[in-house]
Amino acid sequence: MDASEKVILHLISVSMFGTELDVTQLENVDWPKAFSLACQHGVAAICFDAFDLLPKELRPERSLLLQWMGVVNKVENDFEKKTRVLDEIVHHLENSDICVYLLKGTSVANYFPHPNHRPSTDLDIYLGNRFQEGNEILKSMGAKETESYHRHVSFAFNGVSVENHCMLSDTKGRKDNIYLENHLVEIAQSEMRGKKGILYPSNRFNVLFIGWHNDSHFMFENLTLRHLCDWAVMLRYGFQDVDMDEFMDYKQRCSFGKLADVLTAMSLRWLHLQPELIPQPLVESANKVSGELVDKVLSYMVTSDWMERDTDRPLKIKIDLAKRMLRDKWKFREVYGMNVWRVLLSKMFSKVEG
Repeated sequence: MDASEKVILHLISVSMFGTELDVTQLENVDWPKAFSLACQHGVAAICFDAFDLLPKELRPERSLLLQWMGVVNKVENDFEKKTRVLDEIVHHLENSDICVYLLKGTSVANYFPHPNHRPSTDLDIYLGNRFQEGNEILKSMGAKETESYHRHVSFAFNGVSVENHCMLSDTKGRKDNIYLENHLVEIAQSEMRGKKGILYPSNRFNVLFIGWHNDSHFMFENLTLRHLCDWAVMLRYGFQDVDMDEFMDYKQRCSFGKLADVLTAMSLRWLHLQPELIPQPLVESANKVSGELVDKVLSYMVTSDWMERDTDRPLKIKIDLAKRMLRDKWKFREVYGMNVWRVLLSKMFSKVEG
């Protein structure tokens, strides 16, 4: 990793976990490159939170600093827009006694020091067995259906993409996830029972869901440093009151276990999380992962491209996915202990989703 890549990780560590600023990390930094990387990985606002600690002579030049501030402002405005849209959706669904279970980025943001600096693409919700009714209510509000998958239906509403999920993981092409899907549904519906309005998932749900969600992205696409931040804040704040025996059992049974160990090792080494602040079973498991694999995954995250999707051409999507899986077959061998051809054949006979 070069100085510009290292400084982004260091700024994340400083802003999110209070790591002492190391000014030697600011030397020889190509700030335009660092800015581009931070934007690409959705961590520009997170990094900016550490800028007050930077000596003036080592900060980016004024023009770039103003650009960076503009990105932060956009992230904050997007967060506020999603919050307003969520409030409106919750209000309408609450009138029908429907509980809105909040998923992914907007939910995980609550673990961050500054929730409005954790950007998200979509507003993801789960309505349990009120899925179809929720779709009709969203349409009655003026939401326009844009896409429909086996896992969720997407809507455009007041400038925000809203995904209403009927599934919490993805059992198509991922037989090992059936076990996890049933468990996540059981947790979510037990927490939603008798409630209406907005509901943030428990730590018990989120540690499993975020573990699976990161795994799904990495297996078929890639991860960003924002995803690493998600796992790191879960390690630091999300395992409170979590039954570690239950978590470790699902971690072992499901495919996300090895990647979770890699991301934990990455958080310890590069984000300087203190081992004593993380559940010891996770520290011990992460310590068994080779440093070479941790570096390989981090390098792939930082340098590899993302798969561009074209929803109007589903055959091309599957072809592109197949090419990517075969190009990156090392992931299946070294992280998942799977045969890429077996996974590919399974995936080709299901809808393309990461």
